[in-house]
Amino acid sequence: MEFTITYDTLVRAGISCTSAFVPDKEGGPSQTSEGEGYVATCSRGVRITADTGLQSVKNDQYQDYDVVVVPGGAKGAETISTNSECLKIIRWQHEAGKLVA
Repeated sequence: MEFTITYDTLVRAGISCTSAFVPDKEGGPSQTSEGEGYVATCSRGVRITADTGLQSVKNDQYQDYDVVVVPGGAKGAETISTNSECLKIIRWQHEAGKLVA
């Protein structure tokens, strides 16, 4: 819910969005073994296909993004808070005076 409602609202408002898959563990697989792309499984089993992987965001100059939205949810918060690349992006965004939501 936390991701889908936020993402849907932004898209409906005509805002260009990029969702990025963050693996459960750093260095973990960035794509599913079935080749489905970047699929995150939510706590209730809902599967969401992200636009890209975290590595692509990092390589695509994350400094170009106006806002970084960190969705809630216990598992997602744990995953993001323990990923050094996520923390680097969030820290940079904050220090640059850009929005973190």
